[in-house]
Amino acid sequence: MLFGIHAFALALILVMRLAPRSAAGRLLHGALVERPLDRLSRVRRHHLIFIAIMGFMIMFAGESLVMMGGLDLAAVYLLDVSIYIDLLAVTMAMSALGALKIARQALVRPVTRLRWARRARRFRTRRATERLASNDDDPAPARFAA
Repeated sequence: MLFGIHAFALALILVMRLAPRSAAGRLLHGALVERPLDRLSRVRRHHLIFIAIMGFMIMFAGESLVMMGGLDLAAVYLLDVSIYIDLLAVTMAMSALGALKIARQALVRPVTRLRWARRARRFRTRRATERLASNDDDPAPARFAA
């Protein structure tokens, strides 16, 4: 039995690899590759949270499922809980980003002020220039006398 399943799977793989443009290859590609990928692309974060919570409930909280009246009501409840946890995670991420922005501003402002202070000091301090004679009464500086 197991050999037959392996042989069938190998035959499908060979058709998909050796004749991908044939009718059977296109049919197999659509059924085994494109449709599952299309379904996986529609999976959202709250679906994954729902699967994780449902697995936890099935493994560790069987009596809770009985109290809820069956798997259908538990699934509805867990869907609600998974959406709530998803929104909670998004809110936490947004608040963390806000805190990071505030921390970045608190670190960048002093550095920026130091840079501007250095630049301002550089432009404020001028070299002392020698005073040139502004009229005929003052003698000319020695370096011009030659």
